[in-house]
Amino acid sequence: MAKSKFSETQKIAIQAAYDAQRITGKSSQAATEFVAKEMGVHWQTIRKIIQGYKPSAQSQEIIKDIKKHQADKIDHIINQILSDFDSSGKTLKGLTPGQVSLTVGTLIDKVRLLRGEDVTKIEISEVGDKIQKRLIELQHVREALQKSLQTPEIPESN
Repeated sequence: MAKSKFSETQKIAIQAAYDAQRITGKSSQAATEFVAKEMGVHWQTIRKIIQGYKPSAQSQEIIKDIKKHQADKIDHIINQILSDFDSSGKTLKGLTPGQVSLTVGTLIDKVRLLRGEDVTKIEISEVGDKIQKRLIELQHVREALQKSLQTPEIPESN
């Protein structure tokens, strides 16, 4: 059997690129072809590397550190989104509460996936005290908005 011309670092990069494409929803074949095109290598070579790749203990530790760093960065983004949310029901980017909750929920799932945690069931207590407090505040804002929409305003008389 011929020795691979790819270093351990290159194999990690190929696997990471492949995983990134799969996370975006591409099929296995589409992800393989994309990575092959980006690397300038035949897709079957990429497939063999992906199927036969067994990272060393050192590489596994590097991958774990990279995932932890990515999860920490996403956590920071979540906190920024929640801190940017104001009492008017809009964020600085003009997102509605529903858009914010969808975005934050997706990001929380990404963090949990990167940390190897289960994403099928998340208890509110697992989200964290700061996020839980902010979610309660947002619920009060939502209730106030709903109440103001249900109560017709009485026009002032001149």
